[in-house]
Amino acid sequence: MKTFEEIESKLSSLKSTNLTDIEKYQENIVKANQALKIANEKLTTAEETADLEAYNKAKDDIWSSQHAIELYQKQLDKLQNTPLVPKDEYNQMVSDIEKAADKLQDELNIKGAKLMAELKALADESNAVYHKADELFRVAQYDIYKDADCLVASNGTRITREVEYKRSNTVRSVYLGKYLGNTFLDDMTVE
Repeated sequence: MKTFEEIESKLSSLKSTNLTDIEKYQENIVKANQALKIANEKLTTAEETADLEAYNKAKDDIWSSQHAIELYQKQLDKLQNTPLVPKDEYNQMVSDIEKAADKLQDELNIKGAKLMAELKALADESNAVYHKADELFRVAQYDIYKDADCLVASNGTRITREVEYKRSNTVRSVYLGKYLGNTFLDDMTVE
């Protein structure tokens, strides 16, 4: 199986070669345009001096420059628009990338599952602290303080406001907020 590094090296090489070729043809087009400009200037001079030999040479240079530009432009268009590899090779690249990514993700999932199991154990401890704090609050409020701050209605009904432990920045809250409904850890323990 190919690694990301091997795949990246191949893709980088193909891309680099293509960009170099594109740049070469772009430069050739610029040079051919310069040659065309010079040939047109020579043609104008030959027409003014009625120099047939210079006129024919300038016409030949114009013709050569125009055809060079046409050829280079066709090559440039081909390099910019034609796939660098055939469809089956592209499909193989996609498959190789997916396999390499899956392999790395599997390795990370194993490490992550161990960390998640540790986090779950800490969240369970944090949850136990929550329940113990709530239990101690109930004893303090009802058994010790006798809920002295409660409101008593005229008919004798007691209206109480239970004291609760409300700290939100805990391992328990992080775990419940991020893990609850997430099957990652369950999937990892099944494998």
